[in-house]
Amino acid sequence: MPEHCEMLHVYSQEAWHDEAFIVGTRCDLQRLRDLLTAVLAGTQQEGIPARIETSANDGEGYSLQIILATEEEMHGYSLPYTADYAQYNDGHLRRHHPAMRHQGKG
Repeated sequence: MPEHCEMLHVYSQEAWHDEAFIVGTRCDLQRLRDLLTAVLAGTQQEGIPARIETSANDGEGYSLQIILATEEEMHGYSLPYTADYAQYNDGHLRRHHPAMRHQGKG
């Protein structure tokens, strides 16, 4: 059976020190690797996220975006945690990159 190459799961941390996971088939992980390689090689326009279209195993599609940021820019991003109590850094809710479609606070 040929491998379906558009199914990738990204599980973020609920709170501090929790593990994060990226799960996919060999084909999907190779697509992610190729995207990361392109970003690091500088073939993406600065400030424009690199993306691949993929889906969860229920068939719901989404765009996975990779954004190359400086260390200074990283401090301006919102924290990646999913728990409400973990969304704050130094008492401040951080904003997402404009390319990110955030559906909650921010």
